[in-house]
Amino acid sequence: MTDAYTYQKPREEFGRHPNFIDIDPQIVAFIDQDPDIRKQFTLKDPKELVLDNIPKLSEHGVNTERVATRNKGMKHVEGGWPEGIDPTEPSEVAKYKKKLDRDTTVGFSQAVRQTSDVAISCIKQNNEIDQFEEYFPGEAPDHQSETISTKTLMLFKDPNRIKRAITKITWHPDQSELKLAA
Repeated sequence: MTDAYTYQKPREEFGRHPNFIDIDPQIVAFIDQDPDIRKQFTLKDPKELVLDNIPKLSEHGVNTERVATRNKGMKHVEGGWPEGIDPTEPSEVAKYKKKLDRDTTVGFSQAVRQTSDVAISCIKQNNEIDQFEEYFPGEAPDHQSETISTKTLMLFKDPNRIKRAITKITWHPDQSELKLAA
């Protein structure tokens, strides 16, 4: 007959973090050296080995087909008229407008929708502003009711040797207090 002990832990103690404490160092076990095993090993002088997977030289060439480009302009005297329409002739203008009104496939709303889609995609390609660039040199803002000034209340220095940048700016929660922390 064997003795058995069942350790039961209440469910509420599952997943608790261990509670480590600092203690002085203790020798738990000491194993003497075995001279027979030591003879199997060979002592070597320390060697320095540098491994690098970055190639020293690299060459890359690309051949692409040349795209033929040309400049093309349009003279806008009154609106953007097609090539066959003379905007100075009222009869031709009236005929062209009637043709546009009858034609539902190229309606005004569809033309505006297509043009706005192209404009929106162009705007989204470069939607960045350089906040330090002076976009209007020599102009002073005329909408400010008072001059803006700041005062340093407290300064904290980072003790880290590696300099770190500010990652967040926070305003004071009370709107009457115009304070911010970086």
